[in-house]
Amino acid sequence: MSSNRLEEVYKAFTSYDRLVYFHNSQTIIDDKGNALERPPLSKNLVGGSPVIVNISKLQELAKRYEVGAADLLLRLRAKAYFNSSSQVVKRSALEANAHLLKEAPIGIDVFIFASSLRAGGLMYFTDERLTLYRVHGESLSSYAENWSSYAHMTRSGSNEIYLRRAKILLDYIKVYELISSRLLDDINVYLCAEKLNKGSLLLLPLPELGVLPPELRLSLSDVKLALRCYKAGAEGLVDVIFVMGNALLSPLLASPRGRLVIDKLLEGVIKALATKRALKRKA
Repeated sequence: MSSNRLEEVYKAFTSYDRLVYFHNSQTIIDDKGNALERPPLSKNLVGGSPVIVNISKLQELAKRYEVGAADLLLRLRAKAYFNSSSQVVKRSALEANAHLLKEAPIGIDVFIFASSLRAGGLMYFTDERLTLYRVHGESLSSYAENWSSYAHMTRSGSNEIYLRRAKILLDYIKVYELISSRLLDDINVYLCAEKLNKGSLLLLPLPELGVLPPELRLSLSDVKLALRCYKAGAEGLVDVIFVMGNALLSPLLASPRGRLVIDKLLEGVIKALATKRALKRKA
């Protein structure tokens, strides 16, 4: 934490009576504490710094354009929810949802962000790098936000790492369902991400997962939801195709043997594509 962070937080909350949420950018450091020449993971995309958002007006705008308020806010600030050390939240905003917090096994920063949106009031976003964020090794939780890393993660790591990844995906599926259905309304980025995480889980070649229950599979209703997410801008076209493919193969992917068969097929496709690219480079 920078030496002036508490001062900046104090200024913000004393300047705006209705402020419920404060979020700052980060300085990225390595495992030895050295600052890296990397841009912060959170930053304002429009409006300069600081940006003060009126949640009521944001919700009105989101309704007019038929998008989720959380999704609209994330277009104003990249990773506005990221890193609990970069957040400050008004106590009352969390107390109102304290009964739900104990159900969240992971993603507390996302929970705080969603609770603040639900509370209403003002949100304060600054590009000042008031927090240190350490990066080291492999970030397992990133797979819960980026299913496209699957091609890499199935080619690397031990069975133990696969199991850790499966646990993280299961935890994120649970917390995203909690946030999307009980804190936020209608279509939102977390509701859509829950379906993508289910798709990623289906593709893990782990016999230890056993036969996945219906609630962890993808169905036609999930495809319809993915299309609604795409229309609202909460998902890209590639995400929709991913959900469609997994929904189509879901009966097969639900079983350990089916996941193994699909994994072998994917491995063959990836190798073929890599060989084709190598031959093109040589030509």
